Amino acid sequence: PGVGGVRGFSNNQEVGYSNSAGNLFVPNLLPYYGNKLGISDKDIPLNYTIDATEKVVGPPFRGGAVVSFPVQRIQRILGQITLDDGVSTIVPAYGQLALTANGKLFESPIGRQGEFYLENLPAGRHSATVEHKDRTCNFVLDVPKLDQPEIKLGTLKCQLP
Repeated sequence: PGVGGVRGFSNNQEVGYSNSAGNLFVPNLLPYYGNKLGISDKDIPLNYTIDATEKVVGPPFRGGAVVSFPVQRIQRILGQITLDDGVSTIVPAYGQLALTANGKLFESPIGRQGEFYLENLPAGRHSATVEHKDRTCNFVLDVPKLDQPEIKLGTLKCQLP
């Protein structure tokens, strides 16, 4: 859904391209028989991920079926994190960043210079935790609602207790 210009196949024969809404009508499916439907993953933009490119459907007599090939847009969240203990600023190199959003756990290892990388984190305010050596720091990670493939948050500070 939402991706146009994707080739569709019925039993390995090209039957057309999806419209701008991502829909493709495939006529003449055999009833009560496994019809193999597929799409070309080469037509999906690189900033999308797809679970399956083929599915089998057996529609009823004089009936139809809706077959969905869900694609998900990939949005990258990039940034750097530092820990502040009031006296000095520490880069939590090789630590771990973790947070939960919409019931899903998002984790990122922290790089040498404090950099982190998250995918498909929903927009909003999220409680996050940084673990580095024997220290734990909690802070709020704000993700803006932008329609861009990459969101750069810059350098964030986590205040140690």
